[in-house]
Amino acid sequence: MSRRLNRRRKRVPRPPKPLQPAPRKQWPGVRTAWRAFLAFCTIIGLIALWPRIVIEPMQQIDPSHPHPISFKITNTGFIPLWNLQPEFRLCEFDTNPPHNLPDRCVGHLGSILIMPQWFVSELARDETDELRFDDLFNVQPPAQFGAADISIVLKFNPWFVPTNFTIEKRFQTHLEDDGKLSWIPRPLNK
Repeated sequence: MSRRLNRRRKRVPRPPKPLQPAPRKQWPGVRTAWRAFLAFCTIIGLIALWPRIVIEPMQQIDPSHPHPISFKITNTGFIPLWNLQPEFRLCEFDTNPPHNLPDRCVGHLGSILIMPQWFVSELARDETDELRFDDLFNVQPPAQFGAADISIVLKFNPWFVPTNFTIEKRFQTHLEDDGKLSWIPRPLNK
């Protein structure tokens, strides 16, 4: 029997149990509010950084001496615009005596007119550029500038975005009481 007593089982030490951290208190309301705040800030950031361009005519046109016929392009957004390529799309250009045109374009605005000197490599914030329509049509007396229905299309890359954006504005001449022509904006549904 003494032999049996000597052969006691040796105890294998068990590894200590790892300490479990105390359970954290979950605050789902705070997480949801934080996610909503981040989503709101992202939307506001996109709105603030979205490219904005203003196209406006420079002055009224004297039909007998129509020079210059120009438009001012201004970058009113926060980011610079790269590779700005303006183009005119022509519905109607008339050299008859001044008159008003119908509101809708009878033809197709498929005539795309581009001049190489209109290309701008970078248009910074609050920078302007002049787009001269009479670079294309040189109306010399005794001919008159009668009426026009045009669309100005701007293709550009906003800052570092590799995708081309396009902005289009349509203008039509309107005969004023003093005999001069002024440009009025028209809807794009041609």
